[in-house]
Order: sequence, then structure tokens, then C-alpha cells
Amino acid sequence: MRALRVETLRAAAIALAATALLATPLTEASATPAAPARAQQAVKKPDPWGDTLKQMGVQRWNEFRRNSPSTIHPTFVESDLSGLNLDGVNLNGADLSSANLRDTSLERADLRDSDGWFTNLTGADLHGADLSDSSIFYSTFVNADLSDSTLTRANLTNSDFTGANLVGARRDCKWNPICW
Repeated sequence: MRALRVETLRAAAIALAATALLATPLTEASATPAAPARAQQAVKKPDPWGDTLKQMGVQRWNEFRRNSPSTIHPTFVESDLSGLNLDGVNLNGADLSSANLRDTSLERADLRDSDGWFTNLTGADLHGADLSDSSIFYSTFVNADLSDSTLTRANLTNSDFTGANLVGARRDCKWNPICW
């Protein structure tokens, strides 16, 4: 009886293997199951840096940045920092991609070496802010106050400066659309 079961299992395994061999060969695309529609949508990640900045306030945040290794580059991707008073904040080297900084006060803020794609700075107060060596592409500076700011070597390609105040802003014109 046992030999019959083993023989039956062996035959079933051979039949299954033969069926697999006759099937259409798998390609890389067909080997991976299709993800459900929901899983394909971007999942909003937690915003630990944005929450930390909001909880600490500018003074404690800047102290934290001074005492942290220079390798820390906070990520504010999709952070909502709209309407906050962040005057003098140290966001040196930060990633501000898709961050909402609408109507945020960033007077004398340190934004050197910061990066950002599609950052919303509509109506932001950047008076005296330092954006040297930053790369803030495809962003919105509509009606922003950039007076007396430093934009030296800033790459602001495809950003919208409609109605922005640039009086006294220090800038070079290599990558700076506000010179064109």
C-alpha cells in the first residue's frame, strides 16, 4: 500500500513538472505578481524631521544641528511647515522636496546646500535668507520675499518667481532663472 502511494506521488510530481515545462517561459515581468492598485500608489511616510522641528522650535533645533555630526541632512520631503515662524532656522543641507512652506517666515534662514523639487514657497518670507549652493528645482516662489537674500550659485531651474521681491538679492546668473 505504501509503495502505491509513493508511486502515485512520484507520477503526480512528474506530471506537474512536465506541465511546468510546457508552459510559457517566465519573463522578469511575468515572474513578479502584479501589485494591487493601492500598493502602487505612493505611501505617505512619517515625517520625523518635520515633527521634530515643530516640537523643538527654532532655537533648540539650531542647537541640535550645531551639536550633530555634519553628516546629518534632514529630510523634509512632503512636510507641511506652512505658516510657521522659522526665522533663523538652520536647514543647511536639508531635502525640502515637495515640502509645503507656504506663508512660512524664514527670515535669515540658513538654506545653504539644500535640495528641493516642487517645493511650495508661495508667499514665504525669505528676507536675508542664505540659499547659496542650493538646488531648488520646479518650485514655487510666487509672491515670496527674497529681498536681501543670497542666491549665489543657487540652481533654481524651472522655478516660478511671479511677483517675488528680489530687491537687494545677491545672485549670480549661471543657473539662476531670475537673471534671464
